[in-house]
Amino acid sequence: MFMDMPKLKSPFVREMIDGRFIVTPKIEKGFEWVFTNDCIAVEKLDGTNVSIYLESGKIKRMFNRTNEIPFFEKGSKRFMEGIYDAVSRGYLKDYKYFTGQVFGEVTVQKDL
Repeated sequence: MFMDMPKLKSPFVREMIDGRFIVTPKIEKGFEWVFTNDCIAVEKLDGTNVSIYLESGKIKRMFNRTNEIPFFEKGSKRFMEGIYDAVSRGYLKDYKYFTGQVFGEVTVQKDL
């Protein structure tokens, strides 16, 4: 069974202030890596959850949440473009021999 994307935790500490949780500029312990120059975390402009299933490093299936997205069918273009962009940037280079599900966000930016 394929999984839904796990909930992502904010890298910022939330504190209870006047009865409400407020995000502070403090960095949550263990999330310092998000703010280093060698990480691939980027600003989320307008993304959607996506996962790919790899067999020996080859993309075999892709999903939006738990819904499979067939390759080359109507509605798959933005997912395929986003995954192609991630591959061309080298984000999957460490998964060369991996078999399993990998999660991320797809954001296709238009040239301004």
